[in-house]
Amino acid sequence: MNRVVFFSVMALVAAVAGRSVVHSTILNRRAASLVNRPTVIRQHNPIQVDRSKARSRRGMLVVIDPGHGGSDPGTHGPNGMDEKTVTLAVGRDLAPLLKRDRVHFLLTRDKDEYVSLPHRVAIANRNHAALFVSLHCDEYSHQQMHGFTVIYAQGASSDSRLAARLIAKGLEKKHFFCHAVRAEVRHLYVLDKTNCPAVLVEMGFMSDPRDLRYLCSTRGQHRLAQGIARGIVAYLHSVKHGS
Repeated sequence: MNRVVFFSVMALVAAVAGRSVVHSTILNRRAASLVNRPTVIRQHNPIQVDRSKARSRRGMLVVIDPGHGGSDPGTHGPNGMDEKTVTLAVGRDLAPLLKRDRVHFLLTRDKDEYVSLPHRVAIANRNHAALFVSLHCDEYSHQQMHGFTVIYAQGASSDSRLAARLIAKGLEKKHFFCHAVRAEVRHLYVLDKTNCPAVLVEMGFMSDPRDLRYLCSTRGQHRLAQGIARGIVAYLHSVKHGS
C-alpha cells in the first residue's frame, strides 16, 4: 500500500472513532439529565372543587323539592293547571327569598323535568342537608276540603315536627288557612329515605275553588313562598341556637 494512502485511511478511521466517542458522550449526558429531571405528571380534566357548595356543606343547607315535573304532572285543577307547574313556581320564588336571608339551598329541579324520587333524596343526603322541604298540592273529591297541610313521617324526629310547625306558622302569618299539621300514615319515599329532618307541604287543594285561586296566581304563589321561607328561617335559627 502506498504510504500516502495508508496515512489517509488511518486519518479517516480516527475521525470516525472520534465522532462516535463524542456522540456517545452526548447521549450519556442526555440520559443523565433525564434521570435527574423531576417527573411531571400531566393531569387531564382535573377535579374542580365548587367552593360555594363546600361552604354550604359546612353551614346549614336546605333542599327545596318542587314535586312532580316533566312526564309526571301530579294532580290538576278544573282549570287545567298542573300541580308540577305550581310547585315549580313556588320553588323558584323561594330561591331569592332564601338567598336574601343568607340560607344556603339547592333545588331538586329548576325547570319542567322529571326527577326520580331516589335522585331527589340523594341530593339531600349527598350534600348533608339540614332540612328537606318537598312542595306539593292536594286534591280531594269534596270541595269542602281546603287549606294547606304540612306532613312529616310517622316516627319522625322532633326536628322534623318542629320544622313542620314553624312552616305552618309562617304560612298562617301570610293568612293561609291551616288544614292540618300531622304525621303521614302512608310511607312517603322522600320523607322516609332522607337522612335529615324532612317535611312535605301540601300548599292547598286544587279541587277547592278558594285554594285554586291563590295556587294559580303569581301573587298567591309568591305569598306561599314567603310563608314557607319564613318558617324555614325560623327553624334554622331555632336549631342553631338550640331554642
